[in-house]
Amino acid sequence: MPLVTVSEVLRLALPPTTEVVAGANGLGNAATWARLLRTRPTSLGRIENGEIWLLSTAALQLLGDRRTVARMIGEMAQAGVVAFVTPEALGPEVEAAADAAKTPVLRITSETSLAELEKAIVAVLVDRDRAIGQRVHEIYERLLATLVEDRGLELISDIVAEVTAKAVYLLDEHFQPTLQTGGGERAAEALADVRRRYWEGQLGNVSERLIVVRTADQDPTAIALRPLTLRGAVEGYLGLVGPVDDFGDFDHQVADRAASVLAIELAKQSAVVEARLRLQGDFLSDLLDLPRSPDDGLVERARRLGYDLTKPHLVFVLRPRIPEPTNGTGSSPVSARAQQRFVDATRRRLVVSDVSTLLREHDGSVQVLMPCPSEVDPSDVEGGLRWVERLRASLQEALITEDVPVVAGVGRTPGPETTPFAAMREAVRAADIAASMPPESPAALHFARLGALRLIFHLADNPELRAFQRDVLGPLEISDATRRSEFVRTLDAFLRAGGNHMRAARDLNVHRNTLIYRLERIQELLGGVDLEDPEARLNLQLALKIRAALGGSAV
Repeated sequence: MPLVTVSEVLRLALPPTTEVVAGANGLGNAATWARLLRTRPTSLGRIENGEIWLLSTAALQLLGDRRTVARMIGEMAQAGVVAFVTPEALGPEVEAAADAAKTPVLRITSETSLAELEKAIVAVLVDRDRAIGQRVHEIYERLLATLVEDRGLELISDIVAEVTAKAVYLLDEHFQPTLQTGGGERAAEALADVRRRYWEGQLGNVSERLIVVRTADQDPTAIALRPLTLRGAVEGYLGLVGPVDDFGDFDHQVADRAASVLAIELAKQSAVVEARLRLQGDFLSDLLDLPRSPDDGLVERARRLGYDLTKPHLVFVLRPRIPEPTNGTGSSPVSARAQQRFVDATRRRLVVSDVSTLLREHDGSVQVLMPCPSEVDPSDVEGGLRWVERLRASLQEALITEDVPVVAGVGRTPGPETTPFAAMREAVRAADIAASMPPESPAALHFARLGALRLIFHLADNPELRAFQRDVLGPLEISDATRRSEFVRTLDAFLRAGGNHMRAARDLNVHRNTLIYRLERIQELLGGVDLEDPEARLNLQLALKIRAALGGSAV
C-alpha cells in the first residue's frame, strides 16, 4: 500500500483553513499514525516512526516556555514524529526549530475538535485510496456546481488551487497562460521551459504523470498537465505547478476531474460566442455598413439584443500583418489554419470577457465595437490606443507558434461628430496601414494620430495618389523589385532620422559607409535629386506616406 504523506493528510483530513506555519519542506514526509497529546510527551512511552502529533492547548501549557517547546519539536522530529497539528500560535523560535527539522507545523482553528481530527487522520492512514476517492468525488461535485455560475473558469481554477495547494494555470493550445491562480516567478519559468520544449518538439506526451523542470540552483519543479478537448481538438491545458515531492494520486485525480469540467465550461463558452455572433447578425451590418448615426429604432433594437449604444464605445480592428515576401514575387499569405486560429482566439477572448462586445470577421480582420473599459477615458486617444495595444500584444503572444504577427487600428469614439460607420472605416484604414508597414513600425495605430495619412485616407480612391508615388519613388521601387536592393527602406529610415546619418545607420543596422553609398545611389536613380532640399524631402516623405497608406509598390 502506498505511503501517505503529510501533504495528503493536510488535503484529505484537515480543515481547508489549516495553515502550514513552519516546516513546509517536510510535507512529503510519510505518515503512519496520529496521536492526540493531552499530557506531557515524556509520558507517552515508545514513539513510532511516522507519527503525527496533535498538540492540545493543555499539553503545550504543561511543556512550559517556548524554548522548551522548540527543543521538544526538534527531539520528537529526531524520534520519528513527522508533523505537528495545533490550534496555538507557537512563535518564531518554535517555527525555526520546525523548519530546521523539516517537520511541518500545521495550525488549525481553535473551534476544531482535536479528537475528531485524530479519527479523520487515522481513517486516511488506514484506507488511503478510499479517502482519496471520497474526497475527489466531493471536489468533483463542487466543480460541477460551478458550471451554473458566471465565474466558470476563474472559480474552477480557484477551487483546484485551494484543494491541491498548487499553482493552477489555464493554458491555451500553445501553452500560453490565459488564467492563473497562485504561482510566482518560479512557476512562470517552469511553464516557459515547457513551452520551449513544445516549440522544439521535445515535450512528448503532455498527459504523462509529471513533467519535471530542473534548474541548477533550485529544487526541481513539477507540472501536471491535462489537455482540454473540445469537439475532438485540444483547445488548451490545465496545469498544476508545485514541488516534485508534493504531488500524489490525489492531485492527479483532481486534475483529471477538473479537466473534464473545464472542457464542459469551454464548450459552454464556445456556444455563448457562437450564439452571440449569430444574434448580432444583420443588426451589426446595419450599424457598421450604413453611413448614418444610429436612429431611435436601431438603438431600441440594440437594447432588445442586450446592447446599449448610448454608452461610449471603443472601435478597433485586429488583423494579421502582411508577411514579408519570401520569394521576391509578393507577400506570403497567412495560412488558412493560422487565420482561423487568429479569428477564434480573438472572438473567444473578446466575447467571453465582455458579452456586450459587438464583433464580426470581415476580409480577414476582426472588427470590434465594445463599451469602453472602465479604465479607459473615451476622450483619451492615447489611453484607448494603449488598451488596444495590450490586447493586441497578448493575442500575438498566444499565436506565437502560428507565426501570426497581429496589428491593430483604432478609430475615434462614436459620438455626435463620428458615426459607428465612420469610426469603423477609420479603424480599418489604420489597421491596413499598420499591416502594410515594416515589422519594426508600431503595431497599433490610432486614426487620430495618423497625421498626413488621414488626408491620404480620404483620397484613397484618387488615381493621382498612385501616380504621384510612381513619379517620385518609381525608380527605387523597380530597383528593389528586380535587384532586391533596399533603397525605399533606406530612404524612409534616413528621412525618419531627420537626415542624421548615424541614427539612420543604427536604425537600419548597417555601417555608416553603407548608408552613404545607398544614399548616393538613391540620388542617382532619382535623377540627381538633392536630399537636403526641403521641397524634395517633402515630396519624398509624402510619396512614402502614400506607399505606407495604400500598401506596396506603385510599379
